[in-house]
Amino acid sequence: MKNTYAVITGASSGIGTELASLLAERGYNLVLAARSEEKLQNIAQAIQAKYGVKALICKVDLAKAEGPQALLDFCTTHQLSIEILVNNAGYGVWGAFEKCSLQEQQEMLRLNNESLMSLCYLFHLKLTQNKGYILNVASTAAFQAVPKMAAYAATKSFVLSLSRALYHEWKGQVSVTALCPGPTKTGFVARAGMNATIDKFFEKMGMEASDVARLGVHAMFKRKPEVIAGFSNKMGVWLGNILPKSAVEAVAAMLFKG
Repeated sequence: MKNTYAVITGASSGIGTELASLLAERGYNLVLAARSEEKLQNIAQAIQAKYGVKALICKVDLAKAEGPQALLDFCTTHQLSIEILVNNAGYGVWGAFEKCSLQEQQEMLRLNNESLMSLCYLFHLKLTQNKGYILNVASTAAFQAVPKMAAYAATKSFVLSLSRALYHEWKGQVSVTALCPGPTKTGFVARAGMNATIDKFFEKMGMEASDVARLGVHAMFKRKPEVIAGFSNKMGVWLGNILPKSAVEAVAAMLFKG
């Protein structure tokens, strides 16, 4: 067991839970952060019993302005040596831009972007002390505009761009990796408010969260700036780079029209 900790946001389900398990398997102690205390407690107990590591829980709402600082304060108060920061917390909002709640879209931007940026900034010193790692969960939506998920795709473009820039700025201090999953079998569809048609598409084409997490952890420890999860997603991004943007966006519009 290592003496250092990995901090994982959005750890109460999906990719976040799988990332927590993989890091615990490697001997890292954990700080599991999310809003749902009960879910975190159950996950922490299961991980501790299976891997013999310490798993602390921090109930925090990272969509609130004070959330990132509260998470840093938690780690500082417990005098934890932090080696890894996983920014996984986030969600999508699906639907026509003007018909979706403005408040919900603003909260999505705060969680997906402002909180992630703040955590990178606030944890930089702690991570530098261990020449540590940051894994930021972006999306294949980062590479193109996505009608009916306009603001969400824009938030993930921000995550990818920020991550790649920090990868170069912090080289030799902290390694920064952007994980870009495509459709994944998690609670994302339900949280985004998508309909049954898109849900079926995700179930048919989606990767398992455990597979996405494993690719992300591997790329992070290899200190790669970016990893696109899955061959079909890599091909989709490659095609998106060579085809006209209007054609790529038309396909995205068709897939997410519902």
